[in-house]
Order: sequence, then structure tokens, then C-alpha cells
Amino acid sequence: MGEHDKDGDRLRIWRGSAKLLVAAGALTGIFLDFAFWNGVRGSITLASYFTEQSNLIIAIVFIFTGFGALAGRQPGKALAALERCARVWIVMTGLAFHFLLSAIYHPEGALGAANLLAHYVVPIGSFLIWLFLEPKGSYKIGELGLWISYPLAYCVFCLLRGQIDGFYPYYFVSPLPKPGGVGSLAAVGAWAAVLACGFIILGLLFTGIDHLLPRGPKGGEAEEQAPLSPSRSGASP
Repeated sequence: MGEHDKDGDRLRIWRGSAKLLVAAGALTGIFLDFAFWNGVRGSITLASYFTEQSNLIIAIVFIFTGFGALAGRQPGKALAALERCARVWIVMTGLAFHFLLSAIYHPEGALGAANLLAHYVVPIGSFLIWLFLEPKGSYKIGELGLWISYPLAYCVFCLLRGQIDGFYPYYFVSPLPKPGGVGSLAAVGAWAAVLACGFIILGLLFTGIDHLLPRGPKGGEAEEQAPLSPSRSGASP
């Protein structure tokens, strides 16, 4: 085995292990949150938060791609695209909380630990894995619609849910009077447009950095881009 192959294998093992560690952190944070929100109604309410959903998505994706990396398997095209989107969503989760919500939400104890995991450890960890351990050159501007599809669908869901039972998970998706909401549907629409722009800008930053940075060790790149050899064939996750 050549040096490039050894470098690629080491990178692949680090990448897979790091993804599984971040996935464990995301699931731990979700578990701590659900342990506090007792009952079916509390669980349904908690599941309405973008934080819980984006953490669950990145955890599931990282479990598949993490074990796949350790086994030397490439992710399929759909899974790879979902991972790129999930990374944008989870990083925006951290940024939105830090700049929009951290001043008004100060949990302590187990909820404080869950908050730290969901809004800082998992988003930062996901970004660092991509920055240092992932082969580069996969982000595409053509996926812009995918970056914002889920966040916009989430805003619609929040409005529909609020019309049914009056609950809105975040003030910026609530048309209720201030300070509980932003005062009108038009204001919610303006916030949705701002957040959509945020997701687009973040995705474009990922794309720009992705194509400016070196693609990494040839072994690591080949792990993602070369077809599987017959001896390592198997179903993609």
C-alpha cells in the first residue's frame, strides 16, 4: 500500500469516527430534551422545533455516512446530496440560535447541556468535519433549491400548526402580536425571506470554500469519487 493509500485510509477512518461522535452528540441532546418534555403532547411540541429536526437529520445522515466511511463505502448520490443540505441546515441552526435566540433562552442543568450540544457542539463539529476531513469539490450552486426547500416547508408547517392549536415554536414564525410574535403574516413572510437568504448565503459560502480548498489526499478523494472495486462492492447506505 502506497503512502497516498495510507493517507486516504487514515482520513477515511478519522472522518467516519468523527461523524459517529457528532451523531452521538446530536442524539444525546435530543434525548435530554425529550426527557424533560414529558407526555405525548410535550413530545409533539418539542418535535416541532427546527433544532430537534435538523439535529435528528444530521445524526441519521452521519450514522449512515460514518459507518460507510469506516467500511470503505461511498455514499450514494442522494445520500451525498442530503448530507450537503443537512450540513447547511445544522450550521444555520447554530448561527440562528446564537444571533437570534441565545439572548432570551438560558437553560440550565440537563437542558443546558442539550442546548450546548444542539446549538454549538453539533453544528461546529459538522462544519469542522467537512472543513478538515471531507474531500472537496462536491457542493453545487444547482442545489440551491434543496438548501432552502426544507426551511421554507418548515415555515409553512409552523404557520399551519399555529392556526390549529395556537403554538408557534419561534417568535419569527408567529404572526401573533409582539413580543410573542412579529405581529402579522407579512412580517412572518419577511422573516422567512431573510432566513431563506441566510440559507442561500451559507450554502454559497460552503460552495465557494469547497471549490477553493485543495481536494485533499488522493486516497481520501478516491474514496469518495472512484467506483468501488469488486472486492469492496456492497450496497450504498
